[in-house]
Amino acid sequence: MLHFFRTWNISGVGAMIRNEKAEVMAAMSAKGPLVGDSEETEVLACRKALEFAIDASFSELVNEGETPMS
Repeated sequence: MLHFFRTWNISGVGAMIRNEKAEVMAAMSAKGPLVGDSEETEVLACRKALEFAIDASFSELVNEGETPMS
């Protein structure tokens, strides 16, 4: 999940790691740079989520984004 805050020239990213029962195992949120379009938004959110998963020592994951890609 990534949200824009153009007034402050920042974006916000959040991620949750769930197990196979959909229970939340870990979650994070962070400020980031302002992004230009939905593709850049999805890439930044995915990158932050992957970095978080690696830092939290998770080795298997499925990425589910919010922005439809065309």
